[in-house]
Amino acid sequence: MKIEMARWTISMNDYDNYKIRYNRGDGHFEDFVEIYPEHMIELVELLKEYEPKIKKHIADEKGGVH
Repeated sequence: MKIEMARWTISMNDYDNYKIRYNRGDGHFEDFVEIYPEHMIELVELLKEYEPKIKKHIADEKGGVH
């Protein structure tokens, strides 16, 4: 499973943990935090809450979300 938003990526590793990573734009990523499966529902709800703001930001051609 992989969810991408702007430069942020949430990906699952082989141990069923999720990582939040930030794409620096130079082909490298910064790992931020591991998220365990039981927290994914909360995280997805939070992303849904921010989705309208992100879509507006993209529609206004402001580039990545800051």
